[in-house]
Amino acid sequence: MALSCLEHDDPDDVLRPLTPYAIMRVGRLTLAPYARPGSPDVVAAVASRAAHSRAVLLANVHVGGVPRSTDSGLTWRPTIDIESDVHQVCAHRARPDIVIAAAAAGLCTSRDAGTTWTIEQQGLHAHYCSAVAFGRNDIFVSASTDPFATQGAVYRRPIEGNGPLQPVGGGMPEWLDGIADTDCIATRGSMIAVIDGSGCLYVSQDENVSRSY
Repeated sequence: MALSCLEHDDPDDVLRPLTPYAIMRVGRLTLAPYARPGSPDVVAAVASRAAHSRAVLLANVHVGGVPRSTDSGLTWRPTIDIESDVHQVCAHRARPDIVIAAAAAGLCTSRDAGTTWTIEQQGLHAHYCSAVAFGRNDIFVSASTDPFATQGAVYRRPIEGNGPLQPVGGGMPEWLDGIADTDCIATRGSMIAVIDGSGCLYVSQDENVSRSY
């Protein structure tokens, strides 16, 4: 991934010979140019390079939508647009028809197993969402102004609710130090754990939040 983001003098040989093992196993590693995910250009670029190299490195950027498959991955249909910049998707364990996603556009919710989505921003101080999780009764989502924000917040709403999102409260500070990034909200039963950009861990059990480091 890191190699694909760098400039190279020779795009047909981007792996530096740091160890003989990599050269023996991989040989010359060629870099395929970026193409939109799902584009036929990806297939053509890989095919043309595979004929002359034992390995191909794909270049991509961190932005994505939510494709949906109903045939075990044989075919896929786009749902949330790729430009919405989805960071995390989570389906309810007991009710998989309810799905939530954190995206730069806001909190995305679906109640028909991802066939259709609603993008929500009401109640959030900013719509850049980076993490989501299902609690026992609530949805949790983190929001900030951007991925490099110096502060963020975590919001909640009942799973069956439709009103504005509300700050978690219960002892958790209004503002986190940095953002709660992807996978940085975890739940188990009535317990909720959130870690912010500075490494502070907040744990909630039945609304009583403690703070660890």
